[in-house]
Amino acid sequence: MEADLTFSSRRSPVVSLHGCVASSQPLASNIGLDILKRGGNAADAAVAIAAALAVTEPCSTGPGGDAFCLFYNGETGDIKGINGSGRSPRAQTLDFIEGLGYTAEAPPLPFDALNVTVPGAPACWCDTIQMFGSQKLSLQEVLSGAVELAEVGFPVAETLGEGGKSAFYKGRVAQAIVDVIRQHGGVMTLDDLSSHDSEVITPISTDYKGVRLWEPPPNSQGLAALLLLNILESFPLKALGHNSSDYIHILVEALRLTVTDSLSYLGDPEHVTIPLGTLLDKSYSQKRAQHISMDSNCMGFGTGLVPKDCGFSLQVLLNMLEFGMNPQQALDAPRIYVHYDQKTAQWMVHLEEGVRQEVAEELIKRGHKVNWPITGHKRSQFGRGQIITVGNWWSPSVSQTNHPSKVLWAGSDPRGDGCAQGY
Repeated sequence: MEADLTFSSRRSPVVSLHGCVASSQPLASNIGLDILKRGGNAADAAVAIAAALAVTEPCSTGPGGDAFCLFYNGETGDIKGINGSGRSPRAQTLDFIEGLGYTAEAPPLPFDALNVTVPGAPACWCDTIQMFGSQKLSLQEVLSGAVELAEVGFPVAETLGEGGKSAFYKGRVAQAIVDVIRQHGGVMTLDDLSSHDSEVITPISTDYKGVRLWEPPPNSQGLAALLLLNILESFPLKALGHNSSDYIHILVEALRLTVTDSLSYLGDPEHVTIPLGTLLDKSYSQKRAQHISMDSNCMGFGTGLVPKDCGFSLQVLLNMLEFGMNPQQALDAPRIYVHYDQKTAQWMVHLEEGVRQEVAEELIKRGHKVNWPITGHKRSQFGRGQIITVGNWWSPSVSQTNHPSKVLWAGSDPRGDGCAQGY
């Protein structure tokens, strides 16, 4: 008689010994894996995949945006980073914006040219290869996959590969960027582009139940992730049960507390003093956790602005740390999304399909405004993640402080079209 097997995930994790990649697009994953097979390292593969995604998913990622990089040196144990975010044009001062009639309550529309900052991703790609790459492959070789992927070539990747970052921030490409922005009311200049450079950063971190997690410092949103983990550490999440009403309630309330602190402190450290030591102190997060009641939601947190994607990656991480899921299971599991509805002036809790109906009903009883179930293409609001781990440290049978295995485990989010690959 055949065994009745129950599968806890839509697909199995990819397991390999030599190298792994994971991205939201199979062609990009192929390019990254090829870089590893040619002797490149993780930094080389990451840049190659980023450039390939600019071809296959141009509306999601590309050279016109920003980038952050964290790099772990397996030989020395050092963790370093690059802040590849761009600044606003020098002429775009607060007085200039107010002179156009805009205010904090009525800012420029989201797609206004005034919202365009200097693109930081191309410089970050180049600097990542220079600082952290294997040095076995040139920048041109790393970007060649993206060039070949496009039907008639990918001009920006080709330009970067041949001339480095100066070919993007000076000359023909820079002039084209300035022209299109100024044609639509922006004030960016060639000097804004030519003066841009990446910033080498010192990552920030926190310890969550014996596991240390690292993030880029502000102006990135990494601080929000660490604050959220510190608050959640005060609660017995595993005992509450995965995606139970108690678990989701605690997660929602912790997210709202984190949003409050993020809005109060996150900004450009060149202009804002950010008390990182105080914010990351465990005693501070323990005091914040005392604001959370298991019986009802708190109505007064924050102004209603949520840092982009805040909570998605940590839900996946908690699936592994607290509930022992492998990378693919952790990505497959249903997620929640919290946002503030400006029209109704209410916090909304969106629950993905797979969260039980009785959980949604219990959250409503506690005062949450719940949207359940989120299905189909609307599930894209829950983000798309990729995971690669060294060893199966997430397994309940393995000590989190002693996992010497060099086996690579990888997973790719089912909310995208991608895949994990290894060799």
